Amino acid sequence: MVDASKQHRLAAELAGGTVGGVMQVIVGHPLDTVKIRLQSEQGGKYYNGSWDCLTKTIRQEGFRGLYKGVGPPVLMVGILNGVMFSVNGQMKRLVAYGFDKESSKDLSLPQVVLAAFMTAPVYCAVLTPTEYVKSTLQFQSAGVARVYSGPIDVIAQTVRKEGILGLFKGYGVTVGTRILGSPWYFASYEVMKRQFYKFNGEDKLRLWQSMLAGGTAGAMFWTGNFPVDSIRTRIQTQRGARLSIAETALSMFREGGIRAFYRGFGAAFIRSFPANAVVFLGLEWTLLSLGYENF
Repeated sequence: MVDASKQHRLAAELAGGTVGGVMQVIVGHPLDTVKIRLQSEQGGKYYNGSWDCLTKTIRQEGFRGLYKGVGPPVLMVGILNGVMFSVNGQMKRLVAYGFDKESSKDLSLPQVVLAAFMTAPVYCAVLTPTEYVKSTLQFQSAGVARVYSGPIDVIAQTVRKEGILGLFKGYGVTVGTRILGSPWYFASYEVMKRQFYKFNGEDKLRLWQSMLAGGTAGAMFWTGNFPVDSIRTRIQTQRGARLSIAETALSMFREGGIRAFYRGFGAAFIRSFPANAVVFLGLEWTLLSLGYENF
């Protein structure tokens, strides 16, 4: 039988991640749109870097163009972040149980990394369809033929043409991005959290410390997994014949060498700090408000 206190903690992590996720979308979606458009370009290049993409989008589509595809994230990213943090919290508790630790606070850094690996396949089962819809809509710009009128249309057309599994296009490579990025994300936050505990003289974070640690975790995440995320974006936005992960990677390399895997990295890296700072702010503020310890 599951301990009631652990169930309540799980619910609190779900709520906190949801609050943080909504804040992340509001702050980070414009530069996420820039990243997606640069990553998904094939053949001739319409944009000459992040700044060119940003200014062209605003000039041709208005500021609202930067929030294209924001419907699924606003509705889902809050829930997705809630799922990610609650699943990771549960995995940390499972690892703690498996290694006979009193609580997840007592985990070593390698054990935190193990919990991050365990989180990836579960979380990506929820993440992949949302990323597919979001990336597909963000890919539609002034330089790309408009095929879909909105999120519901993407879902309807995809299911009609490819069945429900079409929404899970890129699941394997999405898991790959999280297996590479999540250990950096959760472990770097854990390292900074423990250093702040020592600095504070107590096992409690100030909110500004949560933001600093969260922003750093976001930057580490994108530094660790960006090339694989570029492959994921290309797979999920490609039209016509579907290529495998290896074929997509080879095609990208032929187009632009190693640099092809880093198109949009500048926008992603700049976005990563504020977007993830507010994620952890929302998470930790919610946990604190509900009377729980830090994540």
